[in-house]
Amino acid sequence: MRIVVLGGGFAGMETVRVLERRLRDRPDVELLLISDRNYLLFTPLLPQVASSMVEPRHIVQPLRDIRGSGRFRFRRDTVTDIDFAGRRVIMTEGVERYDRLVVAMGSVVPSFGVPGVEEHALGYKWLEDGIVLRDHILDAAEHADHEPDPTARRRMLTVCVVGGGYTGVELIAELQDFFQRYIAPRYRGIDPGDYRLLLVEAGHEILRGVHPTLAERARRKLGREGIEIRTDTRVTRVLPGAVEVAGGEQVPVGLTIWAAGVTGHPALAHLPVERDRLGRLVTRPTMQ
Repeated sequence: MRIVVLGGGFAGMETVRVLERRLRDRPDVELLLISDRNYLLFTPLLPQVASSMVEPRHIVQPLRDIRGSGRFRFRRDTVTDIDFAGRRVIMTEGVERYDRLVVAMGSVVPSFGVPGVEEHALGYKWLEDGIVLRDHILDAAEHADHEPDPTARRRMLTVCVVGGGYTGVELIAELQDFFQRYIAPRYRGIDPGDYRLLLVEAGHEILRGVHPTLAERARRKLGREGIEIRTDTRVTRVLPGAVEVAGGEQVPVGLTIWAAGVTGHPALAHLPVERDRLGRLVTRPTMQ
C-alpha cells in the first residue's frame, strides 16, 4: 500500500510521523511526503523575522533532518492537480500514484480581486516574505534618515497592514517594537513621531473569532503603543505610495502589507468535493 501526504507544514509532517509509528511493523506500506518547500517553517515566529528578533535560520528545519532515520520518502514538487479516479497526484515535474491520500496543503493569501495588490503590496506567509519585509523597512529608514521634509519622511515610514486577523495583529505589533527598539535609536534623522503604523480591517473588529473581551483588550493595547486601527474600512485599491479605501479616500503609505485572510489551495479548486465560502475543503470530524 502506498500512502501519499501532500503538504510539508505542521499537519503534513505530523501525519507522516504518526503513520510511521503506527505502521512500523508494516513493511508493505510506503510513505511519501510531497511539498513545494523542503523545510518546515515555524510560522508562529514569522513576524519576529521582520522585526529582527529572530534569525530566519532559527525558524526553519529541513524536512529530511526531521525525518532522521525514518523511512518515509520526500519529494519536492508543486502539486497542480489530483486525479481521484486514477488515484494520481499531478505535479509540475511528474506524477505520483497513491492508494491512500492525505491532503494537507494549507492555504494561500488571495487578493480578493483588489486592484494593485499583486503589484504594490507585500505578502506575509512564507520565510522569504519576512526577509523581504525587513529589507524594505530598513531601506525606507535609510532614505528617511536624510529626508529634510517631515511630510515626506513620515510617508516613507508609514506602514499599512491590511487585515486585522492573527497575522496582521501580531505582525504590526512586532513592527512597532522594531521601529521603537531598533530604527528610532539608530537613525538620528528619524524621531519616534516620524513613523506611523496603520492596521486596516474590513470587519467590525480585529481578531475575529477571539472572545470579544480579549479582542478589545488587544485593540486597547495596540492603541496605547501608538498603532492606528481602522475597522469597517475596506481597501478597494493598492497604489504606489497609497491605499484607497471605500469612499475613495487615499491614505499615503510607504509600504503596504497584505494579510487579508486566506483561501483554499488553488490546486484543489476544481475537485468534486464540498468547500466552504473561502474554498477550503469541508471534512467530517474524522477529517475525511
